[in-house]
Amino acid sequence: HRLAAIVGYGYFRLGVAGLPTEATAKVAIVQSSIDVIFALPTDEEREAHFLQYRDLTRSARQTWPDLDLVLWPESGFPSPDLISDSDEERSVEYFAAAIKSVWHEVTGFPVDFPEPVPMLVGCTTHDPAKQEMFNSALLISNAGQVQFRYFKNHRVMIGEYTPLADWFPVLQGLSPVGRGLTAGTEFGTFEIKGVRFAPTICFETTIPHLIRRQVNTLAEKGQEPDVLVNLTNDGWFFGTSCLDLHLACNVFRAVEMRKTNLVSANTGFSGQIDSIA
Repeated sequence: HRLAAIVGYGYFRLGVAGLPTEATAKVAIVQSSIDVIFALPTDEEREAHFLQYRDLTRSARQTWPDLDLVLWPESGFPSPDLISDSDEERSVEYFAAAIKSVWHEVTGFPVDFPEPVPMLVGCTTHDPAKQEMFNSALLISNAGQVQFRYFKNHRVMIGEYTPLADWFPVLQGLSPVGRGLTAGTEFGTFEIKGVRFAPTICFETTIPHLIRRQVNTLAEKGQEPDVLVNLTNDGWFFGTSCLDLHLACNVFRAVEMRKTNLVSANTGFSGQIDSIA
């Protein structure tokens, strides 16, 4: 009887699962495979990493010429983002131009492909005025300009920040991340062809209440997302069960929120998960 009740309830819930919006968008998910270590990569390694992302992106454009959006994993974009000027050599305009240049080379527009395509990429955003650095997701528009930013809200302890380091600076010298990253405080969405996307970064999708708060907060603002997007660099956990865990958590978040969940991962598992798993 219990089994029948569970199956019956599940069948009922499938009938009322969140339906996708009538609008549609064609999205390419770039899956990279790059080893991650704490030591800074050499120039040769940086170039190899970039070429892997670039070639995969161009291959996707050749296969699907009518793409509406390209997703890159967390920290995959090579050019940093700047949101305040520190001096003449580190101007916002200079870094914006660098981002646009990389976008042109990656997407092949207009030399190799006649139409531009926006990208959601993992990046590092710097705010020199406040001496802050964020783990961010940037939407680069059809014009090659940063149109939207999401700063990771939930940082990974030790990996992205050192506990109590703001009060005891001596701790910064004991950790490879030093002072670490600043946590974001807001959620946001962006629209592509009438479809509203809400990004998260890395292991944020392992925290059920964070994603529920994200969706509920955005819904209260009249910005309820149609699609969840997770940009992640799971290269830190290659060879461990964390890769399987993260995928399983992304499945649960899709079902709990009744939303399609797109995952773009380095080394981990990328994919599209619908609202019924």
